[in-house]
Amino acid sequence: MTKRFCDKAARAVGWILKRVALSVKHAGGTENLQHGDIFVFNHFTRFETIVISWVLYRHLGHFVRAIGDKSLFRVHRQFSKLLRAVGVVPNNMDDLLTFMAAEIMRGSKVLIFPEGGLVKDRKVRDDKGRLQVYSGHSQKHRRPHRGAAVLALALDIFKHHLRTLEAKGDMSTLLQWCHALHIPSMTDLLVQAHKPTTIVPGNITYFPIRSADNWLSRLLAKFLPEAPHQALEELTIEGNILFEATDMDINFGSPITAMPTLTPSEQKQLKTILDNLTDLKDLFVHKAEHVTPHNKALVNLLNTRSEAMVETYATAIYAHTTLNINHLVSTAIQYLIQQKRYEIPHSLFHRALYLAIKKVHAAGYVHLHDSLHRPWFYHGLLDGEAPHFKTFIKACTKLHLLKKATDTYRFSHRLDDTFEEQDIRLENPIAMHANEAAPIPQLHKFVKEGLAEAASVTNAELAYHLLDDMQRAHRLRHQFWVHRRPEWAPTANDPTRAMPYLLEAKGRKASKTAVVVVHGFTANPLETRTLAGKINAAGHTVVGVCLFGHGTTPQDLERRNRHEWVQGVMQGYRVAAGLADKVVLVGFSTGGVLTLTLAGDHPLPHLAGIASISSPLRVKDKAIHLLPILMPVLGILKRFFSLPDTLRFYPTLEPKEGVNYPVKPVTSLNELRLLMKELPAKLSNINVPVLLLQGEKDEVVEPSSVEDLQKGLVKAACEKHIIPGAQHDMVYDNADAHTRVLAFIQKMSETAK
Repeated sequence: MTKRFCDKAARAVGWILKRVALSVKHAGGTENLQHGDIFVFNHFTRFETIVISWVLYRHLGHFVRAIGDKSLFRVHRQFSKLLRAVGVVPNNMDDLLTFMAAEIMRGSKVLIFPEGGLVKDRKVRDDKGRLQVYSGHSQKHRRPHRGAAVLALALDIFKHHLRTLEAKGDMSTLLQWCHALHIPSMTDLLVQAHKPTTIVPGNITYFPIRSADNWLSRLLAKFLPEAPHQALEELTIEGNILFEATDMDINFGSPITAMPTLTPSEQKQLKTILDNLTDLKDLFVHKAEHVTPHNKALVNLLNTRSEAMVETYATAIYAHTTLNINHLVSTAIQYLIQQKRYEIPHSLFHRALYLAIKKVHAAGYVHLHDSLHRPWFYHGLLDGEAPHFKTFIKACTKLHLLKKATDTYRFSHRLDDTFEEQDIRLENPIAMHANEAAPIPQLHKFVKEGLAEAASVTNAELAYHLLDDMQRAHRLRHQFWVHRRPEWAPTANDPTRAMPYLLEAKGRKASKTAVVVVHGFTANPLETRTLAGKINAAGHTVVGVCLFGHGTTPQDLERRNRHEWVQGVMQGYRVAAGLADKVVLVGFSTGGVLTLTLAGDHPLPHLAGIASISSPLRVKDKAIHLLPILMPVLGILKRFFSLPDTLRFYPTLEPKEGVNYPVKPVTSLNELRLLMKELPAKLSNINVPVLLLQGEKDEVVEPSSVEDLQKGLVKAACEKHIIPGAQHDMVYDNADAHTRVLAFIQKMSETAK
């Protein structure tokens, strides 16, 4: 393995990975790589040998020695040559462990897949909890291979021998070992001798795993109709992983020391063997055919300790599984089947899954896929509308594993059947995902608790969970975006300043009407915090929303759209509706447009009224009218160039410190333009009282906006006020505006009684 060739191979693999749909993610533990000698992973696809070697190369600077299935070396002579060139050797190589031990002594790292083959059903323990995997070669279940454990243990015994020679001053024998192992100097040999051999467990998890046909499997079926079923199955699963958007999450665990010390008794038993040791392969005698009266003590030691070590690192491998939404759903379904419950109401199932997610968060489980980690991916789960959830349910429905009836999910009795290991990835993804999650006992506990609590959980409890999701989403986005352009982030030093918030009303004077307060364009919840405090002091619970893309950076806002902003207001509404009988929406500027849009788009049973402050249908800045022409031009330019900031962002005039972005994304201004354009058609759907407040000297909004809003609200009891002398930002400190909003909320609260 020359450095030059490895660099070329790494660039080639990187080039390929950029052009397939596989997204390789290092989810954690990369700080442990330099301290590991042997890396052990679970095995699910054939290309993992190359991808993991490439990942390790990127972090370590050289390719590791990897053990690959011998069948890979039969594909093509040039492919076999490439594999060997980047450090992969076949698993049927003579004296394989001896070769790997010598490589480690020379400073190399080694990659091993203890499962010994693809474990397609992902079942790694039997019904009694014993470590077992299915072997496609022997067609039966067996324990994972002990090669990695034996390699580490034998190496540590050898290192103990080298340290003993050093203590005796036997430099001649040490020099002989230098020559035998092709190690440049005795110093290098002794450095390795004093370094304990460590094993780093790693886990690979894919999401999603699709079973639908792809162009590769269709080509094979068309031109080679007699092709083996195994080839068709692997092209289907692995082709989808490579050519459909798929995450490959890789977690590295903490290094495990193979044999910290030898006990005095063990040293005595091994003394004769080590005193006469002349060949490293004499230490690799862990199989029954290796046993002789001379080495029986060594064989027993390797077998006893290797079995325990396999259990240790295998448990660590599976404990680092990256949990995703499909694991959660499959575990819940499998548990229900075990309880002979073949039907469950939609609402109950959705609540159970959502509660399980929140329990996972509370427990601090760190290896979570985005589908469980980032709230915007599982948003809508309570209604069964989370995209990943819907996709998985649809896939299982196509396979006749379940049926989505009008009010319930009905599970097929096929889920009781045992599927062939070669078929399970195609025919029963529920069993496969449940098996993969089985080594995580906490998940099973949380799923069971979620199912038990789903029927009795209160709306208020769900509201607190939803608020936690809003705050979690903001923290994650703030963490991701702010360090990229901190000078454009008003809350760069304190993410909590722009955090969605809850001000609860307590005591006997607490109202049964909650209020959702929504800030304006490029701002954050600080903008409306003074008004929110007054509303709360008047006895109302207040939910402060932070719209998506706000409270972080303009670059984040640039990637959001108006539908996400409306979704953010809906989240605030759901929190408020869980805590009170009635809800009043209060929106400033763009926030007012969003509250009216939400009410016009969706039936909101708890909605009592809307207060809209300085809300535009049209703005005085005429540059916004150029956007229909500018946006297509920018779209074309983006295909060929990286646009400069001057084309992407529009300066903000007199931004409020700590509140507004210094610039406005052009794409976001266009979203605002579309939002204003679409609102008039929705106003006639609103049938709750509306308060419209407009500043007499509003320098942003066209005066006719408030008139047109009033005209469009044909079904609403509309109250309009022009606030004398007030400018656009009257939400901050205009006493007249605040008084009118408070009076309107109080009126809605009394009407709701």
